[in-house]
Amino acid sequence: ENLTPLGQHLAQLPVDVRVGKMLLYGSMLGCLDPVLTIAAVLGGRSPFVAPLDKRDEADLAKKLFAEDQSDHLTILNAYNGWQDAKKLGKSSEFAFTRENFLSWRSLEGIADLRDQFTNLLNETGFLGSSNGKKKGGGRYRGRQRGDVLKDDAEWIQANRNADNKRLLKAVLVAGLYPHLIKVEPAMRAGAPPRLTFLAENGRSEKI
Repeated sequence: ENLTPLGQHLAQLPVDVRVGKMLLYGSMLGCLDPVLTIAAVLGGRSPFVAPLDKRDEADLAKKLFAEDQSDHLTILNAYNGWQDAKKLGKSSEFAFTRENFLSWRSLEGIADLRDQFTNLLNETGFLGSSNGKKKGGGRYRGRQRGDVLKDDAEWIQANRNADNKRLLKAVLVAGLYPHLIKVEPAMRAGAPPRLTFLAENGRSEKI
């Protein structure tokens, strides 16, 4: 069976197909940094925690990061907030995780996966010079957490649209397709919203 061009590139990435598609689209369309975080979340676990005796407080803290009813964007905002807190020192970092009911270990796991994905993209030529794959594991290996220097030309090019949330959502849809659920407004007041998913035959089916 012949692989499509996309399939050929995905075959070079030892990751889940959904994650691979998101990484490739994010790199090509210039919104790689947020895609790295969301892809890492798909490969790990949510950083939000909800102790039984403080569930209401935890839910309220999570809502502070909420955006467009998207769990992915909510976690992205929390991760970015953690990164900002880290720049202020350890005390600020741990205060941020404690006050917002975030697991420091899970956030570190997301950061580790981001680094791994960055190196994979570099080694396969999707984040690097036009000469393609670099020898010796890639120029980004061995750097401190965050891997890529912000003034690297390749990194800047791969993130030229990093603040474009509409494009980011499109990349998420393209990567997760067809595993998508659509939330539609209720037909009448007081009724719950309608949930549908895209079946393999291309039709929308009710849940």
